[in-house]
Amino acid sequence: MYNYDDVTPPETPVLGSVTIDCEGVLIAPTTTDVCAGVITGTTMDVLDFVEGGSTTITWTFSDGNGNSTSAMQVYNYDDVTPPMTPTLSPVTVDCEGILTAPMTTDVCAGPITGTTTDVLSFVEGSSTTIEWTFDDGNGNSTSAMQVYNYDDVTPPVTPILSPVTVDCEGTLIPPTTTDNCVGIVTGSTTDELDFVEPGSTEITWTFDDGNGNSTMATQMYIYDDVTAPITPTIDPVTVDCDPNLATPVTFDVCAGMIAGTMPGGLVFVDGTTVTVTWTFNDGNGNSTTTDQMVTFDDAIDPVPDLATLPDITTECEVTGLTPPSATDVCAGAITGTHNALLPITTQGTTVVTWTYDDGNGNMATQTQNVVIDDVTPPTLGNCPSDQSVTPSTITCSYLHGDASWDVTATDNCGATVYYTLSGATSSMTNEFTTLDGVEFSEGVTTITVIAIDIGDNPSSSCQFYGYRNLSGT
Repeated sequence: MYNYDDVTPPETPVLGSVTIDCEGVLIAPTTTDVCAGVITGTTMDVLDFVEGGSTTITWTFSDGNGNSTSAMQVYNYDDVTPPMTPTLSPVTVDCEGILTAPMTTDVCAGPITGTTTDVLSFVEGSSTTIEWTFDDGNGNSTSAMQVYNYDDVTPPVTPILSPVTVDCEGTLIPPTTTDNCVGIVTGSTTDELDFVEPGSTEITWTFDDGNGNSTMATQMYIYDDVTAPITPTIDPVTVDCDPNLATPVTFDVCAGMIAGTMPGGLVFVDGTTVTVTWTFNDGNGNSTTTDQMVTFDDAIDPVPDLATLPDITTECEVTGLTPPSATDVCAGAITGTHNALLPITTQGTTVVTWTYDDGNGNMATQTQNVVIDDVTPPTLGNCPSDQSVTPSTITCSYLHGDASWDVTATDNCGATVYYTLSGATSSMTNEFTTLDGVEFSEGVTTITVIAIDIGDNPSSSCQFYGYRNLSGT
């Protein structure tokens, strides 16, 4: 009888190394056995993929008859499969948009997030192409392109605008807000300020980001003039008694030019100095004051009321003159005084000087002509009849007073009677009131009598004859 007993182990194989990626699996090697034939190896070892590393697998070959052998086999890890190349859809972003990394899958690394060195450069209405790289970390990578389209659809932030108080010089100060794309946006408006104290204007501001997005906000401008007029410097002045001082002016930012006012009751006292306080009020509750030194000094002469005094014309004499007047800014009405000696009887023109004195050292003078012009001739009252004398001696050959020989004259200014005897060629210089004491020559003497007044106006002449007879006893 033959008893069978397999005591021969399988042949120990020489196992070559295997290179696999992360998806690689163990592939059981085989050997041969004299009894069992082909035997597949088994192992309890597992793969542990670490790129660039390896795992030694111990394979056991058992023939099922109690005989076995083992062999070592090296598994080298090497990932050579790149990640999957994805198809990336376009992305639309505004200026705040950021790159959102896409992902793909890799047989070893699993999900892989793309990376890029490209950056977004927001220009409204344009786009940027981003190149994404997907690297599995094992030396394998792929890339894909993705378009980012730019479209700003977010309006600026609507601000809350505080009221603003301005005076009449106030101007609109554009407020600002923020925009996610533009950054700082300055408001604009077509509204205008219309300063009326007190009052206000509501301004509507528009904030436009330039990319088709805008917002609006209202702001109240309140009018309040709080600026006083400029305080001027007023030079001292010297004035006469006229209290109407030149009104000073100053400037106010709202009211413009403002005239000063002063209290009434300015009292003139020549030679004194007073302080006048001027007030400048802008009409909006703001005012300023300044002082001015005013010295009173009457240095203005009186002014005659008549530019030219009329001539006074008469025939005989002027016994009184009507005083003319002048007006003085300080003394008021002034009556003139003259330098004439009254009565004025001198024929012709006498110049009278009138003086106006205001009592403060100022005077004015004016002349007036007084004309004495006697144009009315005298009249003889009677003309004597012819005279005759027969003296007994020569010493008695004189006319002697007799009423019938008197010659009289009448005149508006008074007249003097003169006579001449026959043969005289000189003017009548013999004053005459009677022929008493006039000696006649022998024969006939012609006697001419005439009256002359102070204006040298002659009267009609009177002529008669005197007779002397020496034959008498």
